[in-house]
Amino acid sequence: MRLHDAFHDPKLYGAHPAFGGDQASWRPWLTFLAACYGEPLDAGGRDLFRRCTGLEYDPPPGGWSEVVLIVGRQAGKTLALIRRSFPG
Repeated sequence: MRLHDAFHDPKLYGAHPAFGGDQASWRPWLTFLAACYGEPLDAGGRDLFRRCTGLEYDPPPGGWSEVVLIVGRQAGKTLALIRRSFPG
């Protein structure tokens, strides 16, 4: 199951109160995680990935085995990274 599908499934992450409501605000995190795990990105996702990372290339098809994040407080790091591993 792709991350995007799990995120919107009401039986998985879509039911979690932290991810309910305006799910559009999670698009940058979903795009980043999809890129990390090598999931395909649509044209909008590729554009968002480039704008957010400053990279001028598409993520590799297999993703990366390791990534480093430099983000501020209250950016949703914990929720975004826990969501990938633990549904609900």
